[in-house]
Amino acid sequence: MFKRIKSLHPWREFLRFGVIAWILYLVFRSSFDRAFHPDYEAYCPFGGLQAAASLFERGSLACTMTSAQIVTGAVLAIGVIIFSKLFCGVVCPLGTITEKLSSLGRKWKLQVKQVPEIADKLLRSLKYILLFVTVYYTVDSSELFCKTYDPYYAATTGFGADVNPLWAGIAILVFITTPIFIRTAWCRYLCPLGAVSNIFRYFLMFSVVTIAYILANAAGLQLSYVWPLAAVTFLAWLFEIQRKASFPLPLSRITRNTSTCNNCKQCTESCPQGIPVGKLKEVRHIDCNLCGVCVASCNQQKSLTINHRYREWYPVTIAVLLIVLGLSLGASIRIPTIEQQWGEPNDLENASTLTISGLDNVKCYGSSMAFASGMKKVNGVLGVATYVDDHSVKIWYDANKLTPTDIRKNIFTPVRRQIKPVPEDVRQLGVITAGIDQLYDVYDAEYLQQLLLQNFPAAYGFETTFDCPVKVNIFYDKTTSVDKNTFKKIVEKREIRIENGVNTRKVKLNYQLSGMTISDTSIARNEFMKMMFVPYRKTFARFDRTPIPSIDTLRLSYNHPGENHYQRMLPYLTSHLSSYQAVLGVRTTFGRRNPELQVFFHKEKAGTSQIKEWTNADRLEIHYANGKKGSITNPFRSED
Repeated sequence: MFKRIKSLHPWREFLRFGVIAWILYLVFRSSFDRAFHPDYEAYCPFGGLQAAASLFERGSLACTMTSAQIVTGAVLAIGVIIFSKLFCGVVCPLGTITEKLSSLGRKWKLQVKQVPEIADKLLRSLKYILLFVTVYYTVDSSELFCKTYDPYYAATTGFGADVNPLWAGIAILVFITTPIFIRTAWCRYLCPLGAVSNIFRYFLMFSVVTIAYILANAAGLQLSYVWPLAAVTFLAWLFEIQRKASFPLPLSRITRNTSTCNNCKQCTESCPQGIPVGKLKEVRHIDCNLCGVCVASCNQQKSLTINHRYREWYPVTIAVLLIVLGLSLGASIRIPTIEQQWGEPNDLENASTLTISGLDNVKCYGSSMAFASGMKKVNGVLGVATYVDDHSVKIWYDANKLTPTDIRKNIFTPVRRQIKPVPEDVRQLGVITAGIDQLYDVYDAEYLQQLLLQNFPAAYGFETTFDCPVKVNIFYDKTTSVDKNTFKKIVEKREIRIENGVNTRKVKLNYQLSGMTISDTSIARNEFMKMMFVPYRKTFARFDRTPIPSIDTLRLSYNHPGENHYQRMLPYLTSHLSSYQAVLGVRTTFGRRNPELQVFFHKEKAGTSQIKEWTNADRLEIHYANGKKGSITNPFRSED
């Protein structure tokens, strides 16, 4: 029994299955807690290395990557150079599962003893091809391409929005089945992170290619990053199939004392990678990840060592220290998602800076670029840097042309929004004018709407105008008594929950109430609805081809004229009705007393009852621009 436990290297097993247990906890918690949304790529070293490539080539981080992932990738590279592929051997959850599946294959006697040499060499190229494609598309799009097929990401997110179901499904099938027939097939032949790790084991080659690329571009050749990427992936594959060994790195390796070894071959049998450890004096095999299983399984103690010293604890301890180092450095180093400066050098040298946090519309590379594009139009702004981890920006500006207030005004998005329908018995609406700090963009308007909806039932709408602090007019049932202290507590709540279908999202708030007045004046219900009304009109090409006498209109009551959710749903209703040739278009308008939802139709092709039936369908059948189809619950079903 003791030998069995010893051969399992218990500390390694504890760490590896601890990682899997943590991931399962995140998955199960997110299944039951709809407000819990873990980031499964938060500390993925492969994502960090892809982000680093994007940063090196484009000067920006890919997707929602932050400095935490960059540092994790850098620590992986350093770890491979000095200590071998410890992440693969001690931490990686896919490596753990692959290893266990390989053990089952041997137990069931389904596994081939050895892959033919030619097939092995060709199969080893697959992970380098996959690495090349992944990095190329990541840098080209500034989106993590690996998310489209990664079996880990697909499984943990339940085939989330970034996943290509076909590619990920094939990847999961291959990941599960191949190790049963070929030992650690995924790690050896298909894992792009394994390819990256092997490239860093050939660090001298990687350094020569990188320096040559930098010098060539410095000389004016303007080579694309594709050339060094292709060079390192091809050369690493070539070196791997020629010798299946790396030299002189990594610095740490398994060593065998031939004078004390009894040649029992227990080390060879226990090696997860199938390396013939019992025949080697030093293990420099490219598949060795210094997992330490062979050292732990050795019956002749101290015959197998790491760098001629008996260090059974070494792999797990170093892996844990590297993880701690990566987490601590990742939390202390900040790398902007984008950093762009378009001002003249002299102006930038004398520029003032302004840092603004809480901009939830700055959440990824694409939104960062949109923010920079908007700032370029502001005369006096010289550059921006964005940080998606805390939704903050740094702005360089000419203090002779702009003030911080001017910049905040240009960032600010005014909003006028109805929160919910106004009952007919609410005749008059009062107005609360409040000064609220930390209101900037449309996301803040959404959060303010939910805040009022959940905590101030008397509120029916609001509008914002720029001031310092932002001026907010809140329209409420005039018959309701408003206590200023209670209202202050509502505005300054630190968290809300937003329901989105089956999901719930927790949102942290930091609003500050800087004064409020309750107006003596009021606004009539009908005037309020007109003020909040946002018109919508969409007609199809067949509308213009239809004779006017043949056009009729179905009029339905529309009680949500200024509610943002319903405004977003109108194009879906339009898409649904476009499938029916009798329907010519949709619009919303304000009638004599109330808003209306109008559907134009060809009265010779369908009657009013048929149009009403289509409009009131339980679900809306949607046709997307990319050719895909979908369906959602019809929010307009009960409008009339």
